[in-house]
Amino acid sequence: MKQNKNTTTRLSAVIILSVVLLLSGQAISSPVINSISPTSADYGNMGFTLSIFGQDFVSGTVVKFQGDELMTNFVSASELEAFIPENYFTSAGHFSVIVENPGSGSTVSNTVYFQVNQNEEATFGISPQTIPVGSIGILIKITGKNFTRFTNVTVNGASRSVMFINANELYARMLDQDLAKPGKYDLIVNTPVLDTFESQSAVFVVLGSKKDNSAKSNGNDNSKYLTGMIPEKFSVAQNYPNPFNPSTTIGFALPAASIVHVQVFNSIGQVIQTLIDGESYSAGEHSVQFNASNLASGQYFYRVSVQDEYGNSYTSLNKMLFVK
Repeated sequence: MKQNKNTTTRLSAVIILSVVLLLSGQAISSPVINSISPTSADYGNMGFTLSIFGQDFVSGTVVKFQGDELMTNFVSASELEAFIPENYFTSAGHFSVIVENPGSGSTVSNTVYFQVNQNEEATFGISPQTIPVGSIGILIKITGKNFTRFTNVTVNGASRSVMFINANELYARMLDQDLAKPGKYDLIVNTPVLDTFESQSAVFVVLGSKKDNSAKSNGNDNSKYLTGMIPEKFSVAQNYPNPFNPSTTIGFALPAASIVHVQVFNSIGQVIQTLIDGESYSAGEHSVQFNASNLASGQYFYRVSVQDEYGNSYTSLNKMLFVK
């Protein structure tokens, strides 16, 4: 009989403690991760914003990547954003992602995994290989292997500004004088290794007679997007029209020549369409069209991520509504 009384007393204490925690706001339900976007990145990535989709997120919820707490932006009870810095992309493998709500109790989510992909052997090359004479704001994409932040590029022996992307990819900015007259130009890539250099070389050709190519970037005519105004800062406009059916325009402004990615996601974080995939854009105002005619009505998200020629990275995530 005494034992039953003690058991009852302990049970009452547990119930009272639980009620106190609930009333004080210390006990918060466990969050759940449904998906993350993107789910992978390449070795040597410069860092980017990870989107986490799920439920029971609260203000103060933090994202942990391989056990390390990341700077987390609370978007809503079903969405978080966290920036993953470049130091996590120095080796390939699977890395754990969890979210944790503030307070005591069971506040840690399930675990999902992010994949860092191993570098593949890349063939050295440049793109474009031919550029119209008189072009301005041109970035030449260089692919290869073993590039580092100390890799430099020369054109006919003179150094050019380099944008390092990863160990297999970088961009070199051409000066107006490089493209002022037709001819062949030597482009050499040098990567310091211990007390020597690994060098790779290519030739690009400036073609044709001089004409106005001010609205061209990377050999592609962007004149229907470029306004001629140079913005003071990076920005992404709300898509127009919104709501839309079936197509809409997404506008973005670049204060400097940049590598641009634009993707569209559904409400659970799955990539629906990649509108721009790592293309070079000159400074200015640009836009891209999205057509949802094959999709169901509902809310979608578009993300614009850029890295400019000075190494600055920017990301913007926005909502849009498709109504048939």
